Amino acid sequence: MTSSQEWFDDAIFDGTIQKIPYEEISKGKLIGEGGFGKVYLAECNSIAEKIVLKKIRKCHIKEKEKDILFAFIKELKIHSNLEQHESIIPLYGITENRNSYFLVMQFANNGTLSEFLKEKRDTLDWAIKISLAEQMAGGIHYLHSCNIIHRDLHSKNILLHDGQIKIADFGLSKDINSPTSSTLGIFGLNQIALMNNIINGLREDPIIYTPLEYVELYKDSWKPEPKDRPLIQEELTLI
Repeated sequence: MTSSQEWFDDAIFDGTIQKIPYEEISKGKLIGEGGFGKVYLAECNSIAEKIVLKKIRKCHIKEKEKDILFAFIKELKIHSNLEQHESIIPLYGITENRNSYFLVMQFANNGTLSEFLKEKRDTLDWAIKISLAEQMAGGIHYLHSCNIIHRDLHSKNILLHDGQIKIADFGLSKDINSPTSSTLGIFGLNQIALMNNIINGLREDPIIYTPLEYVELYKDSWKPEPKDRPLIQEELTLI
């Protein structure tokens, strides 16, 4: 593996990734922790809106914590190769200070989909729910058209900005044209138990007043055999 500075410089040299001077950035409060480091709300002189900094400390690279480094580089490479899409969180570039590297991304002002659904649970009508589902399906369809499989899609990795879906967190994603694959992390006992229950047929019950056509669509997506499940473009059309 090349040195930390080499891969950082190569990522910029290979194109499409902008290096933002750290002096332009005003780092704000800590708002969370991602798979490989802390996440900060910030501002940048050259970007009109608020941004998010996803941080990896350089000591992680020096100490050869390969899983953390691998996830950071993979997110950087995959995300930077995506064109702008209305359902994908924008990546503005990368920056560094003496101790850390940072991904510079758009700040999603409505938070995660999980937070949004909890906050709006009693007021969200089905027209909005269907619109959100359509936006998610559109974003996934775009990723698949780029030969990218997300592999970690859940309501905390789906964000909302001005009410619009933004898919984020590509650290576990895979380019299907890549000859190699990697599994990060270790499954806990609860996760293993859940997987076994799902294999044995555990499914959630439909929520009352859910449109029947929507129930049938997501039940079809649960079928054990992949060939029996609808393709994402079929789901997008049906939604």
